Parts: sequence; structure tokens; C-alpha cells
Amino acid sequence: MTSVRVRFAPSPSGNLHLGNARTALFNWLFAKSNNGKFILRIEDTDSERSSEKHSQALMDILEWLDLKPDESPRYGGAYKPYKQSERNHIYSEIIKKMILEKKAFWSPAEMGKVKRFDNEWRDANLSKEEAEKIGPSALRFKSAKADRVEINDLLKGKIKVNTKQIGDFVISRNDMKPLYNFACVIDDHSMNISHVIRGEDHLTNTAKQIQLYKTLGWKIPQFIHLPLVMGPDGSPLSKRHGDVSVEKFKEQGFLPESIINALAMLGWGPGDDKEIFSKEEISKLFEIKKLNISPSKFFPKKLNWFNGQHIRKLSKEKLQAIISKKLEENNIKAKREAIFDLIDVTQERLRSLNDIVPMIGFFFKRPEIKKTKENLKNFDSDSLKRLQKLMKEIETINEWTVKGIETKLESWRLEQNYQPKQIWQPLRIAISGGKVSPPIFETLYFLEKKETITRIQNII
Repeated sequence: MTSVRVRFAPSPSGNLHLGNARTALFNWLFAKSNNGKFILRIEDTDSERSSEKHSQALMDILEWLDLKPDESPRYGGAYKPYKQSERNHIYSEIIKKMILEKKAFWSPAEMGKVKRFDNEWRDANLSKEEAEKIGPSALRFKSAKADRVEINDLLKGKIKVNTKQIGDFVISRNDMKPLYNFACVIDDHSMNISHVIRGEDHLTNTAKQIQLYKTLGWKIPQFIHLPLVMGPDGSPLSKRHGDVSVEKFKEQGFLPESIINALAMLGWGPGDDKEIFSKEEISKLFEIKKLNISPSKFFPKKLNWFNGQHIRKLSKEKLQAIISKKLEENNIKAKREAIFDLIDVTQERLRSLNDIVPMIGFFFKRPEIKKTKENLKNFDSDSLKRLQKLMKEIETINEWTVKGIETKLESWRLEQNYQPKQIWQPLRIAISGGKVSPPIFETLYFLEKKETITRIQNII
């Protein structure tokens, strides 16, 4: 079998879309499951939309997802450079060769005006200078007029595209800088790419590229076109569904393991009902034949579920390190041992890493009194009166254990004929400043009696 070499080739014009992240993941999984290489190539020929800042951000977010490439602009490799903007000398030589062999032609026809075949100029053999005297010129590939391009897709089977649907497409502007399809073919060939795995929205591009491979006499790689990722409404996942970039989900407190797991399940399945996997587990099970040929829908709520599951799977040591970092970022100091103790009562309740500060931070930093009073007032105008009574009962507790606190306070609540929400939610707000905390009796236990009473006194 040919050595597997796959590439993820994004344009650095913005954040990494979830659909593109899935493409990167499936390329990585295919490479690793076949002892192959995963290459990152930056397609930045569009200088107006591309930037170095976005190039670096793309490499950073892939590493955060733990999809580190074997070859890339950052780490180099035998086929460098890995940025298209640094490969113009390679493209220009092949452009000259195609013009000389009359496989491409300069056309002064306005871009966008030629419907299919440029019959007026395709056999005129104009030089670049002659074409420019007539009008703004572009270099077009001389496409076969009566032919069908056959795509042997490893997922979808044979797909035939009539060249009449393609026509004489532009491969270079008059500045000799190549357009996408031309540069892509040259790069895939020169980097010895064995399999091209990308979205099915590239099918027309694939048909164009196969023509270029044949014309240049190069070996055609294997193609795998992935079904698109859809939003909950069944339309392609896009900005209309909100910010669906990996960077945004990172900001919202999602683990990279959760995103990887969720993306893998958008089009792949192990063949049973199991849904929670590590990246390494998926790579051992991953096969192209297990991919779906139909589009998959992305549901944010499902990603939330994956995140909760993966947070629960974290070791106490790893979660403690994450919690410590989150607290430090919010200027909250906490001892390692205290965080370890709290993990037992918080890990099961965390759905996002952004839940950490509101659920744990108040143990180490008292909430703002003014804001706490506002929250209590918004909850119930009689909360303060009930808390005054409750504080007197708390002062009488001798056995400060979770069981002792629960027994004493639950008995008191029933005697007072209060509903749980009437008393426990105001108490939670009083000691934490908000509506989120671990179970109330565990919270009181860890906060300790003196601190509990002090916080209630501060707001009544």
C-alpha cells in the first residue's frame, strides 16, 4: 500500500469553523490509523483575506485540539515551504510550461463573463502582453470540450462530472499568482499527498483538479468527500447558527477532548451505542467505511453533554490544575488541598470550565455584599427575614458535618413550613453571591460554621 500522506489546507482568513475542524480531525485520524503523516498546509494565496495573525491562530487552535501535524509551517518538513505564499517560484515554472505546451491560454475576457468555454480566445495563442492590450487578462486552463471526469470517491463511489459544467477555468491572474485549484494540485503532487479528504462542497473543484492532473501527467490521489455538517435546522452550519468556531467554544469553557469527541460523532460511528471516546480510542477504530454518506446535524446541547461527560472523566490531578488556573485568572488564591476536597462535590456538576469560578470561587473569595443583596432582593423580598431566622438556627448546630447540618436544618425547615426553594436558594445566594453552588449542605460544611454565619450577617 502507498504510504498515507494527508493534508489539512485551510485559508487563514478567520477562526477555525467546526466543519473545517472536523475535516482536520478526520484527516488526522485517517493518517494515524494507517501509520501515515498528517500535514498542515496554509493556503494563503488570497493576500486580501489572509493574514499571518490568522495563520498563527490556526496553528495554535489545532495544537489546542491536540491535532499536531507531522509537517507544517511551524515545524517544517521534507516538502517545505508549507505556505502557498512562499511557493510562487514553483507555480510560475509550471505556468510557463503549460503556456508553452498550449495547455493554458491568456484571455482578455472579463472574469465572470465567460459562461463555460472561452471560444473566442482559447485558440488565439495570445501572449500575456497581447491579451492585456485588449483588456484585463487571466490565464485559463484549456479544458476538454467533450469529456466526462470520473471521480473514484472512496466513500461515495464513482461520480461523473461533465466537463461542460466546468469549462475553461482560470488558473492564474495576470500577476502570475495561481488560483486555488491550480495551486492545490501542484502542492498535493509535490508534497506526495496520497489521499485528499475534504467536504463534498469541493466536488466541482475535484473535477477541475483531476483534469489538471491528467494534463500534467501526474498521479491522481485518492479522494474522500465528506458530507457537510448541518445546523439543527438542517441548513449548512454557518454564522446564521451563531459563532460556530472552535475558538468560541474554547472561550465558553469546552475541553478539547469534548470537541474532538463531538466532531468525530458527526459522521462517524463505532458500530454500537457507545458515544464517549478519547481521540486515541477513535484512531484505533477509525475506518472510512464507517463514515456516513449523509450530512450530520450539530446540536450545541449535545456538545454540552459531551463536555460534562469528559469533565467527569478528568483525573483529580488534572481537574485540580484546571481549577487552579481558572481561579488564578480571576485573582482568586486557593490552596491545592482545599481544591482537591471540593472536587468530590463539584466535578459531577460542572458542565463547562466556565462554571468553575461561580461554583468554586466563592469558597476562597467572599462575594460582593452589594451585588449579593441585589440578587436576594430580585429572588424574593422576604428572603432577608427568613435568613435572620435561619442564622439563629445555624448558630445552634454543634455537629458541623454534612449529615449533622442537614439533619438540623431540614428539621427546622419542616417546623417552619418552608418549601425547600424558599430557604435554600436565599441561603445559597447569601453565602455564594449567586444561584450556583455545590449541594447546599456540602457547601456549608466546606465553608465552615464561622464563615457561614459571617456571610449571612454581612447581608441581613
